[in-house]
Amino acid sequence: QPEPSPRTGTEKFVDRDGSESQYATKLNQQKQAESIPVEVGNAKNVAETLPFLLDSQVEDAGKAERRLEVDGEKAILFANGTGTGKGLMSLGVVKRYVKQGKGDIVIVVPKQELIDKAIEEGKLLGLDITALQSTSVAGQGVTITTYANLRANTSLQMRVPDLIIFDESQNILENQDGDISSTTQAARKLFSYQGYSGVMKAAEQVLGVKPDGN
Repeated sequence: QPEPSPRTGTEKFVDRDGSESQYATKLNQQKQAESIPVEVGNAKNVAETLPFLLDSQVEDAGKAERRLEVDGEKAILFANGTGTGKGLMSLGVVKRYVKQGKGDIVIVVPKQELIDKAIEEGKLLGLDITALQSTSVAGQGVTITTYANLRANTSLQMRVPDLIIFDESQNILENQDGDISSTTQAARKLFSYQGYSGVMKAAEQVLGVKPDGN
């Protein structure tokens, strides 16, 4: 029996070839890639460790890794269009971090259905992603939650992860007028414990948040 196709994120790959067997081959290649060590910043190595991803996703995952781990920058913003596979690409970045022993990661998404999607897609890359079940725990390992939980969860705001991913990061702004919101404040706290206050200010400038002198 062929393994089921993922519900989202990889349909382009399946459609391009038109066969379930090719999907199964890619999935098997991803499993075999578990033994390949990470060579940070090496584009060929990125492709070798993430054979399940599309070429464009591999390219973007490598770009993120080079910026964050080679160039020493603290953040990167991807503004690719809807349906281009940014979610699965970001999980490729997560996979590379985990393989390096940097498995303390927080992913923030707008709604529950995106949590379910990320958990299922993570399995395709051999990732164990855990959803926060309440607003009183910070979680550990690769953790995913919503912006609503981040706003209310002071324990999470004090966590010091290896990597933070904001899906649909315009939600940090939360209002079209650019006023400081509860989500903005919560994100600031998470970044401040990381020592990334400068990154948060830069992100706010891109998103159009009005400066408040902080």
